[in-house]
Amino acid sequence: GCGPGAMLPALSAAVGPEGRVQAVDADPAAVAAAGALVAAAGLANVSVAEGRADRTGLEPGSLDAVMLRHVLAHNGGAEDAIVAHLATLLRPGGCLYLVDTDGTAIRTLPEQADVTDLNERYAAFRAARGDDNRAGLRLADRLARAGLEVLEFRGRYFIGQPPAAVRSPSWAAREAMVAAGMATADDVRRWDRALREVAAAPVPPTIFAPFFTAVGRRPA
Repeated sequence: GCGPGAMLPALSAAVGPEGRVQAVDADPAAVAAAGALVAAAGLANVSVAEGRADRTGLEPGSLDAVMLRHVLAHNGGAEDAIVAHLATLLRPGGCLYLVDTDGTAIRTLPEQADVTDLNERYAAFRAARGDDNRAGLRLADRLARAGLEVLEFRGRYFIGQPPAAVRSPSWAAREAMVAAGMATADDVRRWDRALREVAAAPVPPTIFAPFFTAVGRRPA
């Protein structure tokens, strides 16, 4: 789930010139963006390919580490299948790193009624698809069910301001919500006006969000 590749420079540096990073995402546009980033940054030890989280196309037993970041929460019903597949990619002693959040506990202050409506509608849309809005709470359980030894399960609470002009995943899902009959074009226009008002406010909003990480090791 590499997305447009934001983590790839850090992962490239972490493995060093003798290591290799294989990035996978199901979205062709994300793969193209990540590939462009890799080329622009000259990351010679990174490759990018299209593939699903439960069918990556990577060789079983070939990797020292696998990282899945903010993917489980968007794959309702397939969470255990995804973690089980990723566990097969590890060499004995290799580790699987999972990162996700509890979407039901994210708050933004000061509250703006239309932005709150957007976020609540998004949560309902995802729940209707079977997505796990609390995926971060279950990371350790999923590692254990995949036959991995749970080495670590921890959380942290982020409190801070979002980057200027950056909008949330709920806004990115607006067209999908309209297509599913859970929003209208009028809703989208109303949400857009509200987000513009928030962005123009003299004091930026503060986000309060819990994030969770878990590490599982394949038995030697």
